Amino acid sequence: MKLFSIPAVKRKLVCFLLGIGFGFLCAYFASSSQTGQAFWWTPTMWGIVFNRFLIGLVIFFAGCWTYCNILHIPIRWWLRGPLLGAIVSFDLAIWNLFAPLPSDKIMFIFWMTILMGAIYGFIIDLVATIVGGEGKKFSESLEK
Repeated sequence: MKLFSIPAVKRKLVCFLLGIGFGFLCAYFASSSQTGQAFWWTPTMWGIVFNRFLIGLVIFFAGCWTYCNILHIPIRWWLRGPLLGAIVSFDLAIWNLFAPLPSDKIMFIFWMTILMGAIYGFIIDLVATIVGGEGKKFSESLEK
């Protein structure tokens, strides 16, 4: 199909699918720490899935951003993906501070949520950049 040859479509597909996939993976890992509680199909699970999907969405749109005009430095995918993944994960991590968890695990879960967001962001931006490109090549395909 000609539609899937457009870099923006390829980048969008990769970002959305990986974001949703990592969302369910992250929800699975979160549910494995819940003993005896129904976790699946709860608002918490959907919050985790949506947060990881949001990482993919933000990374998709940030594909045109390859240079920072404020700092006057190039922004490479290996910096952009983890940075955006960690920033988007911060709100999910904040909610973990108010969760009814043992006090010795709260800070561990807080930092692991941000770290995993950065790792997911790295992988999503890596694959999206390989498949759909970035910068001028990507932004020109958005205009068509």
